[in-house]
Amino acid sequence: MSRRADAADSGAAAGAPILVPHTALTPKNDRPRMSSRWVHRPDPTGWEDPVIAEWELRAAGWADLHPYTETNFVLAGQLYVQSGDVTVVATKGDSVTVPAGHVGRYWAPVFARMIAIYGPNPQGTPTKPIEYWDL
Repeated sequence: MSRRADAADSGAAAGAPILVPHTALTPKNDRPRMSSRWVHRPDPTGWEDPVIAEWELRAAGWADLHPYTETNFVLAGQLYVQSGDVTVVATKGDSVTVPAGHVGRYWAPVFARMIAIYGPNPQGTPTKPIEYWDL
């Protein structure tokens, strides 16, 4: 039997898979058209392994500054991403990476659902939220 992510490691076989049960995407009160859930939650003191989240935008946008590389794999819809002076449009099956230390602006005029993969962050430097907006 596999381990669940919330199960204690004692007694678990080395190398056993860790099951992360599905949970619903949830919006924050101040961001009603942006929902998310952690698949692999970050350790606030830092991490070496990738951190993974699932999130979506519904006629909304979000901008932030990450101290680590962020890659978004688009599961559905159409996602606009701007970093520096370049804007790209990603659709189902595409991935977009914003390099560490750069502001990423993400928006979906209608809808986009993504898996976000965050690169290593050994010092646990927090993300700096910049802006949320409705379209």
